[in-house]
Amino acid sequence: MRRFVFVSSLKAMGEESGAQPLSEVDTPAPKDAYAEAKLAAERMVLATAPGPVVVRSPAIYGRASGGNIRQMIEFLRRAPAVLPLGYGGNRRSFVHRDNLVSALVRCVEAPEASGCTFLVSDGEAISTATLVRRILGALGRRALVLPVPGPVLSALIARRMGAEAARRLVGSYAIDDRAIRATLGWNPPLDGERAMADAVIPGPDPCL
Repeated sequence: MRRFVFVSSLKAMGEESGAQPLSEVDTPAPKDAYAEAKLAAERMVLATAPGPVVVRSPAIYGRASGGNIRQMIEFLRRAPAVLPLGYGGNRRSFVHRDNLVSALVRCVEAPEASGCTFLVSDGEAISTATLVRRILGALGRRALVLPVPGPVLSALIARRMGAEAARRLVGSYAIDDRAIRATLGWNPPLDGERAMADAVIPGPDPCL
């Protein structure tokens, strides 16, 4: 059996999810050249590759990874004990590297995957407040996370990490990944707490 699995990006579908999580049935709405290129590559793979599978991934994190979650981890590692970061009005999906790899392996192995496009995540969409508390728990830190309105949190994050990081951490970007679970019988090996416990470990990635 020949199989071509293409790792795409959730950006091929747009930059936000709004009130409802994104799913495979939603019409893609790429917003920049990178996203348009990903969507074009997806279509080429599905049309020409042997046993094609497209996997759209949200933000990937893990030990020694970069990105906005890494910036948040390093900030919270040294942050004060009172944090005005408790915004609960958004929902965002993430995927730990090990969970993504597990899903890709399943896509390679399962005959049912051929011709499919899947969204994949850790299996939950969480608010910024939940993300902050989860990172603090993984770091073994105690802090008072104060409730704060979205615009205030956005301004605070923008000052520390930039406007783009604020948009990505405060807006909603959630997915519904039930299709890969139902079609392939896949479930992420790491739940959100175990995944974050791995992500906060300092030092180089042991897989590199």
